[in-house]
Amino acid sequence: MIAAENGHPEAQYEMGRMLMNGDGLPQDYDEAARWFRLSAEQDTSWAQCNLGILYANGLGVPQNWGETVKWWHLAAAQGHLVSQFNLGQWYSEYAQDFEIAAEFYRQAATQGHERAARELESLYQEGKLLRGERE
Repeated sequence: MIAAENGHPEAQYEMGRMLMNGDGLPQDYDEAARWFRLSAEQDTSWAQCNLGILYANGLGVPQNWGETVKWWHLAAAQGHLVSQFNLGQWYSEYAQDFEIAAEFYRQAATQGHERAARELESLYQEGKLLRGERE
């Protein structure tokens, strides 16, 4: 707690994680969002990812797709696997931009994310992407 209060980004992320999951502390999404934001603003990719998840679900913060995507993009730019997959899902399901979805699925699949690889293949099988495009 002291390290988090003193601005240590990994400790701030850990406080957010514990509060989000009710792991050793009472579950408190408002406080989790506060700690994640402090850590995310210091470029902690897991904090950025989880802050995006809170925004996606309206937990401790108002539901806001712009904020969700913003935080996931920041984490994905650091190579964050889960954020890359989440962006693939978001672009495929909500934005219906299959080209961008495919790029994020590719990034995650390259790191070994099996579900991302399956989702990418599904985009081709469903005719949402043509073979040879950006493969």
